[in-house]
Amino acid sequence: MCTDLSIFLPNWPTDLVARQWRRRHRATPPPIVVERRVGQRRLVADACSRCRRAGVRSGMVLAEAEGLV
Repeated sequence: MCTDLSIFLPNWPTDLVARQWRRRHRATPPPIVVERRVGQRRLVADACSRCRRAGVRSGMVLAEAEGLV
């Protein structure tokens, strides 16, 4: 019997935030970007599909991502 399970959820952080936004505001959520800090630098950790279509990528400097969206 196999007890291992692997699930790939590449958009989980942003999907979760979007769902919560829709539930609270009953409207389309704004563009969602999850940030991480490396020292003093603010980088994109994850982005919603709308942001990715605009060119936002993981590891990008947050200020650059804001300029695209």
